Amino acid sequence: MEPHWMFPDLDDDAVAAVGEALALADARLGGLARRLGVRGGLRSNPVGGLPYAGEVYGYLRLPEVAFGAGLYVARRCGNDLRMGPPWLVGAEIEVPCRYGEECTGHEVAAYAEGRLAYGDPLAAARALAAACDWLAGTALRESPAGWRLRNTESCAG
Repeated sequence: MEPHWMFPDLDDDAVAAVGEALALADARLGGLARRLGVRGGLRSNPVGGLPYAGEVYGYLRLPEVAFGAGLYVARRCGNDLRMGPPWLVGAEIEVPCRYGEECTGHEVAAYAEGRLAYGDPLAAARALAAACDWLAGTALRESPAGWRLRNTESCAG
């Protein structure tokens, strides 16, 4: 993954280290995908058609549970075109809602209980690698059905 995509103002001296951290994050998520028997890894997603600045994320979905990790530019709204800092990093395990399509699902575990903000590209990329490492280490501690049983939230009832 090209580091300048997420960090367009990245100093040339930092490109290799940031690229290595993003590659490590991708490898961790890709390894988890293989163990789960699904395809996946990190991908980049532009925001608002901008050639740069958006998000780098991975989302592995099974019928009973989904595992996601991402690095995002902090934006206040769709018209906010800042490229960062700060950059936000997070990872979560979600299960689908029992009550249908209106709900997108429920978080049953999260890396550091929410997204963490970083002011430095290398710190953000390393944090994404750490979040993917947490996800890979945590995801297989339960069966997919076991993660689903952790859902204590109710949207209807």
